[in-house]
Amino acid sequence: MASRIVAPKMAQMAARPAFRAVQPKVAQRAFSGLRQATLVRPQTVSMVQKLAPVSRRAYSSEMANALVQVSQNIGMGNAAIGLGGAGIGIGLVFAALLQGVARNPSLRGQLFSYAILGFAFVEAIGLFDLMVAMMCKYRISSIRNMSKTTALGKQYEGNGEKGKKAPAIPRPSSSVLLISPQNHILLLRRVQTSSSFASAHVFPGGNISPFHDGEPPAPEDAARHHDSEVYRMAAVRETFEESGILLARTKEGRLLEVDEDEREKVRKLVHGDKIKFEDWLDEKDAKADLDNLIPFTRWITPTNLPKRFTTQMYIYLLPLSNTPKNLPSSSSTAEEDEPEVMIPTPTHDGGLEHTAARFLPPATWLRLARASRIVLFPPQFFLMYLLSPFLCPSGDVGKETPVPDAATLQQQRDQVLEFVKNGNWGEKCISPTVLGGKKREDGRVILGLDKPGAEAEAEGRKGDMERVVLVEFKKEGPRRVEVGLRKEVLAEGRASKL
Repeated sequence: MASRIVAPKMAQMAARPAFRAVQPKVAQRAFSGLRQATLVRPQTVSMVQKLAPVSRRAYSSEMANALVQVSQNIGMGNAAIGLGGAGIGIGLVFAALLQGVARNPSLRGQLFSYAILGFAFVEAIGLFDLMVAMMCKYRISSIRNMSKTTALGKQYEGNGEKGKKAPAIPRPSSSVLLISPQNHILLLRRVQTSSSFASAHVFPGGNISPFHDGEPPAPEDAARHHDSEVYRMAAVRETFEESGILLARTKEGRLLEVDEDEREKVRKLVHGDKIKFEDWLDEKDAKADLDNLIPFTRWITPTNLPKRFTTQMYIYLLPLSNTPKNLPSSSSTAEEDEPEVMIPTPTHDGGLEHTAARFLPPATWLRLARASRIVLFPPQFFLMYLLSPFLCPSGDVGKETPVPDAATLQQQRDQVLEFVKNGNWGEKCISPTVLGGKKREDGRVILGLDKPGAEAEAEGRKGDMERVVLVEFKKEGPRRVEVGLRKEVLAEGRASKL
């Protein structure tokens, strides 16, 4: 499964109080730190449940669209019949006028008056029929166009109607920015038929599975939106299911290696819940490498969406001393006295959820997205934008491109770790919201990243106060995505209105 992402103004319901204090439950174990994570217990606080407006549903199914098209055709047919009838009526009135004048010329003036009134009445009826048909057609087209826009963009746009029902409970999920020995990032391409992020490139990850990962904290528990063991186990399991790369270590501390046949067999069994992931690791005398997952923001879907997620993002650095199969390598990346651990080339999951898997420098992924060659949603674009100045900043890749030496690669990683630590990115919680409430002149919206989401704001958590994301939501996915400084982008918008 792919990574799930993605708070308008809250409204009160008349039927019950908008604020309800909830007795916090005992928090599960959580992690802190970067390279060597330690267990701590997060301080639980009372959660405040708020209500969000829900947007009116536009036509979304194929049957509804077909009915709309039929209605349009019937309306236009009625309009045509009305105009035809008006023409026939005018002809009959004119014929009756000629016949009446021929029979009694003395009534010519009176007959002409009646004829003019008849013409006007018939013409008015015909024009009214046409006007109603055209208004219906325009209204239905507007609704369908709105549906096309908000089907993708409603994740960040729209205020909806007030007081309809409480927002959906965010489903807990995890996602991993997996860094290769060459400091490239792994992205998977979602299948076209996916219910979310169809055809987009995403990080490996997915929903927490109680069967494999353990029960997540309850919806009313503040710990549900904090890093913990269940989120980390889901990140390791989903990465294995979706790419075949196993983030688990033996008792000796080495990454666990399994042969290709067993790996592919177990991926399918774990995906189908036929065997428990942790039980299989126990049979291999290994443990999931939870401690080396580095928290790197949490994303909570805005409350105006019917499907919501609370997604913990992680960074995982594959060891520099490992050489992935079929990837260029440098002889200096492995210590002479340490046996090489082979990291398998990432592969998709057989078309279950993805059709491709590939490592590339973050700058290269961003360049492909800017050229509209791939689809990147705002969270993926934003996080790779943050890392692109450190990991292979040139973005050069190819058979003729030399791999940097181990010292350079390690220096790049050290810069990433320092950036994450100094910026407190492991604690940032982001729920994108549209700034200004409407599109810019260039068709893009400005997504503010400073809000933590309804579930996390009671704790005083914050997102990114300095940056915003510009994006145009189109039918095929987000396009023209870019990151800018909040002050500069908002100032540019104010200047354009002058």
